Amino acid sequence: MIGNSNFQSFESNKLLTEMLVFLLFKKESESDYMLTIETKELEISKELKRKVEMICKFACVKPTITNGNIKNIKGTNIAYVKPHVITINKIDYLMFDECEDIYINGYDKKIKFKDLLEYIKSN
Repeated sequence: MIGNSNFQSFESNKLLTEMLVFLLFKKESESDYMLTIETKELEISKELKRKVEMICKFACVKPTITNGNIKNIKGTNIAYVKPHVITINKIDYLMFDECEDIYINGYDKKIKFKDLLEYIKSN
């Protein structure tokens, strides 16, 4: 048994996704499967970028901002929204536009946007 619940969750989600894809795209033979994934980049809003840069300026750190994206399986209503990733001092902060929650190094831990400055200074 693996002690890391994130790994177990990932493996169960992976299995569920494979089963879902199989059910959605069942064909006569395995070579008939066709899955097209479209990716569209989401540009971080000017307001969110300005807020992050201002907080980082007060904390005397330099952020690295990576835009998020949307991955959509063509011909279905299945989509995944990857958040914007702001890296500060080797910590990834996952942010969505117009959302007050910030996820830290994954989706297990989150803080409110108003607490970001204190969190950066303490880590």
